[in-house]
Amino acid sequence: MGIHNNIVKLIENLYAGQQAAVRLECGMSDWFSISKGVRQGCILSPHLFSLYTEGIMREVEQDPRKDLYNEPNIQGLKLRELRYADDTALLSTTTEGLHQLIH
Repeated sequence: MGIHNNIVKLIENLYAGQQAAVRLECGMSDWFSISKGVRQGCILSPHLFSLYTEGIMREVEQDPRKDLYNEPNIQGLKLRELRYADDTALLSTTTEGLHQLIH
């Protein structure tokens, strides 16, 4: 995607070795490693999620089955997905089309 290697390394270092504990009624849980997801509350998180989902949606756009998705057509604009921060809504006018998008 054209992201400079120094930026990639910076983000990798930001996410390396993450741990968390959960505050419970009876105290704190044991610490555990976090290996998936984006950091909650981090200013980069929505951007990282957008980069990740953009790659997936570009693959969907290249899918030869894309005519089966049955996207809603709103004033001539086909909508397949809506994304905001870390939320994604997939859209189709049929159950079959939605299944095609998911799988």
